[in-house]
Amino acid sequence: MVVGGHHRLFIASDWASLEELIRTEPVDIVVVDPADGVAFRWVEVRGLLQRFPSLPLVVYTVLSPDVTQGLVELAASGLRTVVLRGFDDDAERFRSLLERLPEYELSDQLIAMLRQPLTRVPASMRRVLVRCIRSPHEFQDVNDLARATGMTRRTFDRWMAMVGVSSKSLVKIARAVRAYHLMRDPGYRLADVARKVGYQEGRLFTRHVRQVTGLLPSSLRLRLEPEEFMTRLGERLRHIDAEA
Repeated sequence: MVVGGHHRLFIASDWASLEELIRTEPVDIVVVDPADGVAFRWVEVRGLLQRFPSLPLVVYTVLSPDVTQGLVELAASGLRTVVLRGFDDDAERFRSLLERLPEYELSDQLIAMLRQPLTRVPASMRRVLVRCIRSPHEFQDVNDLARATGMTRRTFDRWMAMVGVSSKSLVKIARAVRAYHLMRDPGYRLADVARKVGYQEGRLFTRHVRQVTGLLPSSLRLRLEPEEFMTRLGERLRHIDAEA
């Protein structure tokens, strides 16, 4: 079994179901396996690469002249990862590959901004905070974060004071960074993005994005390039109202 640990596995029965899963569930990687129930069509894979360019996609297939030609064409559309059945699909190697693939570039920049303050907290708490920054949908609120560290809410907040960012602000910031990453893909609607980063209603998503960035989500996706977005986030990092 390749997928294990804290990962969740979603299986799509057709291409429409696959795209719906991508748009509505916390999908970090897509593996297209022509032998696993989804009829393989190169045009469908190309469409996914165009609509969701930041989503790592793996083609798991056998090697044949037709497949080789299709892979060459997909490479021109952005395909970067191919696993050949029976050659490089040992379970451990495949799992290691999948765990390396998710794109967390902006989230990792946020972690870098907080690297020095994070050295002041226990290692177990640091791991939870990094997980929150990379996968904010896993935590509904600060109480979830505190429980994940094994601390009481009061103790957790006291340690967060040493980081220099309020507990509530960290969740908002992490969600805003992940949301911005997703919003740059044309295949996601704003409502999709809100759900994928952990919001049950769009109004709260809009309010928090505005608190973090000073812009509405609809403006954010059009007006700020990644470098400018992270610069603005860094300037606001310690000045965000802690109230929801």
